[in-house]
Amino acid sequence: MLFRSLESAEEKDVLDQNRFVASPTDGAAADSSKVPAGRIILIAGLPTESTNEALIAELTPLGATVVDKKPGETLAHVLFKTQAKAKECLKVIETEKLLALSVAADAPPPKASLLDGEALNAYWGKVQRRASAV
Repeated sequence: MLFRSLESAEEKDVLDQNRFVASPTDGAAADSSKVPAGRIILIAGLPTESTNEALIAELTPLGATVVDKKPGETLAHVLFKTQAKAKECLKVIETEKLLALSVAADAPPPKASLLDGEALNAYWGKVQRRASAV
């Protein structure tokens, strides 16, 4: 399985190789321009020193296919192959302490949520623009 950071790879290459294939059970065609509804988690409140590599190491076994986090930022977008995997990961993030999401003892834990509505459309539009600019 190809697993790369959008921040560190040419976005078009990631889109072309992953094709963000929809789950066969959701009836969607394999189309990189189709908004992957229910498959992107936004994680907010990450330590600024957290890396894509650390997130990749912990989230790949949970079904993540792409991590998009820029160095020094506290937000990460994580794409999952299926909606079910995204929902399972949300539960794990809520109930387990993942090392990649660890923050200082006095800081609140990171929050994770499924992107939907306008936030999903805005983020996916940005991904598409980055991909076409490459």
